[in-house]
Formats: sequence, structure tokens, C-alpha cells
Amino acid sequence: VPGVYVRKYTVTDQSSNTAHAHVNIKLQDPDAPLIQMIGCERSIIMSEEMQEVGCYLEKQASTQMQYEDPGASCHDFVDGSLSHAVEVSGQVVDMKRVGTYIINYNCQDLSGNSAAAQPRTVIIYDTTPPDITLTGAAVNYVEAGFPFTDQGATCSDSLDGSIDVTTTSAIETN
Repeated sequence: VPGVYVRKYTVTDQSSNTAHAHVNIKLQDPDAPLIQMIGCERSIIMSEEMQEVGCYLEKQASTQMQYEDPGASCHDFVDGSLSHAVEVSGQVVDMKRVGTYIINYNCQDLSGNSAAAQPRTVIIYDTTPPDITLTGAAVNYVEAGFPFTDQGATCSDSLDGSIDVTTTSAIETN
């Protein structure tokens, strides 16, 4: 345990003469604890310095799931495991919103030394295409010169809900 300790020496000779001496020993903890990220899919590496700057996770967007962060552990040479003292800050990950979120992890040992903060980048993406449903028939036969009335379509997306459908091409029946 860091602190100041005193070691006392006492020596007595054959004539019963006694001498005392003491040494002050100061145990200190100058080293910061280390944070180990849990559940990193891969690390982000800066190309010029080839230095690791954090880790990131990619998750499919969902309206049914909540984000569960894998967390981080913290260890100090003197104090041992400090995982219970990991502080988490940054953005709240919303699985319903596509985007990039940054979560930061830090911890401090009992001597007040702070670990180098570790970031996690969480990327929420959406690769599920919307569902389009034709209101009318998929194949329509219209005699040339007669107007065509489009029955339209409806569209819904697992993330965005109902989406307005736009027509991308005109039909000429003349």
C-alpha cells in the first residue's frame, strides 16, 4: 500500500550500550492503470503513426433491440482490478437511429493516477431495404391512346415506418 513506512534498527553491544537508527521508506504508485476494451470487432489504426486509437463495433439498426455495451476492464499494478471503477461517458447509442456514436472509458487508481482514456466508436447501420407493395396489378394492359391510371403503391420500412412513394418515370400512351 502506498505510504510512508519507518523501519527501526536497534543494536545492543556486549556492554549493554544501545544505538537506534531508522529509515523512512516511501512507497509510491506513479503508474497509471490500464484500460482493456472488451468486445472490439477491430481496432481503428491511424495510418501515419500506425498507432491504435480505439476500437469500434458495427451493429444493424433495430427497433426491437437495445444497445448493450460490452464495457471495459481496468487493472492497476498496485491496486489490482479496478473494473468496478470504470467511468463511462459519451453518447447514448440509439439502435433506431443510423449513425456513429462515441463512448469513452476511463478509470483512476487509488493513488489518483488516471488511465489513458479509451474510446469506442459504435456504428449503427441499416441494410434492410424498405418493402414496397403495389396497390394495382403488377402487369397492366392499356390500349394505346387511352389514359393509364396508376393505382400507386405503399411502402414501409422496418426502421422508418411508412414512407411516401414517388414515381420515377412517366407513361406515354399516345
